[in-house]
Amino acid sequence: MKNIILCTLLLLFSLHSYAQSEKVEILILGTTHFFAIKDDSITSPKKKIELKQILSYLKVFNPQQIFVENPPENDEYWLKIQQEINKSKSETKDTWAINNEIYQVGVKLAESLNLTKGVQGIDWTDPDTRDTNVIFKTKYEKAYFDYVKEIRDYAYKKNSVEDPEGMKVIETIVKDLTPYFGLTSKVSLNQMYKYLNLPETLKKSYYVNRLGNLLINTSGVGAELNSVESFRDYKVYRNALNRIDKNTKRVLIIYGSAHVHILKELFGLDPRYKVLEVSQFIK
Repeated sequence: MKNIILCTLLLLFSLHSYAQSEKVEILILGTTHFFAIKDDSITSPKKKIELKQILSYLKVFNPQQIFVENPPENDEYWLKIQQEINKSKSETKDTWAINNEIYQVGVKLAESLNLTKGVQGIDWTDPDTRDTNVIFKTKYEKAYFDYVKEIRDYAYKKNSVEDPEGMKVIETIVKDLTPYFGLTSKVSLNQMYKYLNLPETLKKSYYVNRLGNLLINTSGVGAELNSVESFRDYKVYRNALNRIDKNTKRVLIIYGSAHVHILKELFGLDPRYKVLEVSQFIK
């Protein structure tokens, strides 16, 4: 009997160890948006050199899939750009893409790793309640649209901050974060990525950007307004789960840093995934 129990325990332990080793590794890179140009741009000679270093760091991770902050329906657009630069061995001529981190980091990395699917969008855009020509696929979509429109219309009409002390907290954090949002000659890409992806920075960024309405209780409906912001992050997480291929073991996600804290938390709760730190790769 003792031998049977021992064998059972050893089997369970070996299965547990196997499961642990088979976890999909997730690396989430929080970024500023490259179109936020201050006194420098990603096309400057200095930033081009800095970008090559960042790409070399990320290439060490060797992701098998790269997810980006864009809707899935734009995948073909980015894939064409990847194929274009692969063929011409030069920068894209697309003026909109050139100042976009999706192209500069995601597409270039995908091209260097020969990822045939290119970058893959996992974003979900919350309803544009100013659009009068929305086509709804389900009654649920219309109900959600109407809910968002009603609370936004109410908040904009009243236009008040119910918690001035909360506003002071936001202003203090924004002052700390501002130097790292937007491209400037004073902060290298290396410095920017290291700072933006520190756990404490990610918490601050999430707090002010994703929970801002909740914190200041805009027009008394801060929680309702914030539910829309938070819902987007949950949709992004679900989209990511949907798009991870069966045989993929390493996924890189490139997203605005305001989303990263909650995405890391969600992936960290799931036993199928192991969340890595950016500091393991960007030195």
